[in-house]
Amino acid sequence: MGILNPFPQVSYALEKSLGLWLSMWAIRYSAGVDYKLNAKARAIRWMLVVSCFALTSLPGANMGWFRVSSYLVGLAFLCWPNLAYHVSKWFEEWPTAEGRVDSVQQSGLQWTVAYDFEVAGERYGGRDTVKSKARTVREAPGEGARVVIRYDPLNPSRSSRIQPGVSTD
Repeated sequence: MGILNPFPQVSYALEKSLGLWLSMWAIRYSAGVDYKLNAKARAIRWMLVVSCFALTSLPGANMGWFRVSSYLVGLAFLCWPNLAYHVSKWFEEWPTAEGRVDSVQQSGLQWTVAYDFEVAGERYGGRDTVKSKARTVREAPGEGARVVIRYDPLNPSRSSRIQPGVSTD
């Protein structure tokens, strides 16, 4: 006599998802497209996967749409962990670093500011757009100016200059 499974829909969902998850993992791994997940992002990912798969066992004849939707959300977070990375960013504020403006290019009433900054001994760069309401007021910092940069601690190549016109010089 086999062991009685109290959640047959959950085990069915997991069983059918494992092959797809393994295939997606192999593709993501070989392409190197996954972001590094911190503890908060990993917790968010697995809580959503487990919760969504558990919701597939809700009883009710008219709950099919809900069970399918929760299965698809759980499957998305299982197969693509970058979703958890992006969700966790909603709850964090990026750290700051001091950067330097490399170039400023004007186009009409906006300026494109290129900057660079250093994190843990490595140099990173980025671009930011500053828009002005009046053609005579220059709101973009000049070349060589020091500016404050916010950067993603897990992916410092993602950054932004703090606006408007915040600088340390």
